[in-house]
Amino acid sequence: GNLVTKSGIVLKVGDTVDITIPAPAPMVGRPVPDDLDIPIIFEHPDFIIINKPAGLTVHAAPSVKDGYTLVDWLIKKFKELKDLGDDERPGIVHRLDKNTSGLMIIPRNNKAHAIFGDKFRNREMQKTYWAIVKDFPDKAGEIDFTIDRDPVHKTRMTHKSTGPNARDAHTDYETLHYYDDMGDEYALVQAKPKTGRTHQIRVHLKAIGHPIIGDHLYHTESKKIKRQALHAKGLEFEYAGKPFSFNADLPEDMQKLLNAPEIKPL
Repeated sequence: GNLVTKSGIVLKVGDTVDITIPAPAPMVGRPVPDDLDIPIIFEHPDFIIINKPAGLTVHAAPSVKDGYTLVDWLIKKFKELKDLGDDERPGIVHRLDKNTSGLMIIPRNNKAHAIFGDKFRNREMQKTYWAIVKDFPDKAGEIDFTIDRDPVHKTRMTHKSTGPNARDAHTDYETLHYYDDMGDEYALVQAKPKTGRTHQIRVHLKAIGHPIIGDHLYHTESKKIKRQALHAKGLEFEYAGKPFSFNADLPEDMQKLLNAPEIKPL
């Protein structure tokens, strides 16, 4: 007889399995406020570079129930993206976390979509992040803890895993400044991820004892900033034989922390 069951059931020879996969919602783009102003840093016939504001989700997911996403805005502004790549995230070849700001590249056609997809997989896109972290880390270092999904807190990743799904991850960092705001010590760190694991920089900086200020998921809330102080500042790559390099200024909420009264020597 027909049986609806959970995963994990052992099948016998002759069993028939029916799987229902929900059809993706048609990509029409949800209504986006007219005043949503996302800075476009550069427009090329094959791609655009944007500076994503903090607080904006890149694309719809089961966890994103309401509101609009970056994809909705992109489809409204760049009609050609509607049929590009994946139904649920057209034009998206890499992501930034909702509360991380900074540079993203959006391919504009199938050729560029394939090329940049390969470049991200082959680690040919040089990404530079600035993070403001707790206390004073070393002047420079390499972090290579593996990263896996946290078995208890499903929304988190962890570096404390030797499970079969733990994936190698590598981040180089350099400390740019130490700050002392009336006894509250923090530092500005430049991080260059060599791999692209989920929450990589947030997990790696926490792993060395210097979590990002304001990171609710991996650290604690902060009176100084309402979100994790993490910004995708630089992006470098080669396209069609030409080098491209982009840089996005720090947003106001992070800059405010750097206007602290005292900078300590490194």
